Amino acid sequence: MSSMAHAAAESVSSQQPDRPERSRNAKAQARHRAKRKAYIEQLEQTVTKLQTTLGFTPDQVAALPPPLVKIRELEQENTRLQKENEEMRRLLGESDHRHLSEYRRHSLHSFMTLVAVTATSRNEKWTISTS
Repeated sequence: MSSMAHAAAESVSSQQPDRPERSRNAKAQARHRAKRKAYIEQLEQTVTKLQTTLGFTPDQVAALPPPLVKIRELEQENTRLQKENEEMRRLLGESDHRHLSEYRRHSLHSFMTLVAVTATSRNEKWTISTS
């Protein structure tokens, strides 16, 4: 601030006594600081109670990974497991398809054998076409 501006500010402040608004603001600021301090103390007490309840020492709490790091690790594991599940489903689908084809072949063979045995026991001749 220049010396002229400083002198002007002093003359204005000496001409006007402290306004009541200024004391009201100062009181409001003091109340706000006191409330903030009480709130912080309450949070600190809550943290201490939770640490005690969970059985964590402050050193153990400090050693915990930050939440974002843990979230990223879990997201990566989730993605890996989803891919693994997709691969397992694909393999099971292929396996089921092979088993179903084998079952159908086996069932057709069993049916044809049953028909042949039945026809033979009746002395009938059947022609079965497998195309």
